Order: sequence, then structure tokens, then C-alpha cells
Amino acid sequence: MAEVKTQPVVAQRFEDIDDVQIPGAFEYYRSGDRYPAGMIYSCPCGCGARGALRFRPVEPAHPSWEWNGNLDKPVLHPSVHHVGHWHGWLGGPNGEQPGVWKSC
Repeated sequence: MAEVKTQPVVAQRFEDIDDVQIPGAFEYYRSGDRYPAGMIYSCPCGCGARGALRFRPVEPAHPSWEWNGNLDKPVLHPSVHHVGHWHGWLGGPNGEQPGVWKSC
């Protein structure tokens, strides 16, 4: 599948996104005593694909993202690349749109 470009999509937080079919929906997850340790998200394009993003620091080193600490309007850096499908930012490339998925 080719990468999809979308209009900006508002990221909506849920306690559990298993039954949610909303593009850009997300939930936080726990790892050990860390909460949130990262997020599980629905692809902003609306295809229903899911991905997981770990927040820094991560031991041992894995791909991970800096998070602004805002539970409802998150900003992540670097960009999110759902390989071969969607590439963009949560919060915009400079953090100017907290809580919004924005295609590159």
C-alpha cells in the first residue's frame, strides 16, 4: 500500500480502543510501574491499522518518542512512520498543533 496523505486529524483519547473505529484514536498503556509508557493508536488515515509508540526513556534502547506529557493533547517527536502506509506528526513538526495528527 502506498503512503496516504490526510487532512489534519484530531487525536481522540480512549481508555480502550479495541472497539473504536475512529481515525487517530489512541490509548495509553502501562509497562511495569510506568504509566503511561507509550500509546497504542489507530492509523489517522482511517484504515483501522494499529501501532504502538514507546515513550522515552526506554530500556534497553528501542525506537521511542519524546512526549510532551499532556494526556489529552499529546505531541510526539520524531515523526510517526507507519512504514509503507502513513507518515506524519502527532502535534505537527514543531509541536504547534498539540493533539492533531498531521501528514508529512
